[in-house]
Amino acid sequence: IKGVLVDEVTLLAAASGIIAGDVITAINDKATGDLYAFKEATRPIAMSNRAVVTVYRGGQYKRIDVISNEELGLAQMEAAPMINATDPSPHGYYGACEKCHAIAKTVKNTGQMAKDGGDVLTKKAPPIKWGVKAPHGNRGVCVNCHTVIQ
Repeated sequence: IKGVLVDEVTLLAAASGIIAGDVITAINDKATGDLYAFKEATRPIAMSNRAVVTVYRGGQYKRIDVISNEELGLAQMEAAPMINATDPSPHGYYGACEKCHAIAKTVKNTGQMAKDGGDVLTKKAPPIKWGVKAPHGNRGVCVNCHTVIQ
C-alpha cells in the first residue's frame, strides 16, 4: 500500500470519519504515495471546503467525504514522531522503524536528541549477541539501537 499514514487527526478529519491508522492513498482521486504527493494533492483543494479522501483501512479502500464550513487549507507536513529504540510499535508493520521515525539517542546515533523521558519504558535497548535470533520483528539495522557483542 502506498500512501500517507495518519497518526493524529484534526477535529474535521475525525468528524468526517478519518481515524488514526488510516493510510491516505488519494485526495480527489489524485494519488498520495508519499508526503510530497500528499502536499501536491492538497494544493488544488486548499481554497475549497470539500474533498474526497480515499483511505486504506482494515484491508479495504474507503472513500470519505470531507466537508468543512471553512477552507480546507494545505496539508500539515509533519513527519512521524521520534521514538525510543525500545518503544512498542505504534501501528501495524510498515517496514523498518527508521524508514519513517527518528530513533532517539542510542549507542550508534549519539548526535540525536533524547526523547522525553517522562514515560516508564526502558530507555536503552539491551545488548544482543551476534548471530542470535532477533528479539523482535524487523525494526531496521540492529546496531541502530543495540550494542552487538561477540
